Amino acid sequence: MIYIITVCWNNSADTIKLIESLHLIDENFTLIISDNDSDQESQLLLDAHINRVEKFNIIKIKNIKNGGYAYGVNNALQLALKDLNSRFFWILNNDTIVTKDSLSSLIAKITESDNNGICGSTLIYDHDKSTIQSIGGRSYRDWE
Repeated sequence: MIYIITVCWNNSADTIKLIESLHLIDENFTLIISDNDSDQESQLLLDAHINRVEKFNIIKIKNIKNGGYAYGVNNALQLALKDLNSRFFWILNNDTIVTKDSLSSLIAKITESDNNGICGSTLIYDHDKSTIQSIGGRSYRDWE
């Protein structure tokens, strides 16, 4: 099972854009949205959108406080790890827009070797699609 995890706090508009872009992906996955105690308006907008999604499963966690990004991610990971069939976890900022092959490319890379445990994506600025923001990470073994 593949879990995609994102954290939201008072920014349902970006989270909804992320959800819409996830419709491009062909793999079977569950999206976990870890909401860090957003205001009521943001909650209502996001809930209304979630209720219309049919292509993939969405689980929304309503955290009791805004404990920060790591707090939200950790709460979602704790839930996903209860699934004994969980295999991959893709952690995305809620302002991410994915492409059709984003997830399949990551799965192909991570499964090409038993030594791969984590992969990073190439990030491109939304306001300037010709500029790379980040090109993933490298292992210390890459520098040896």
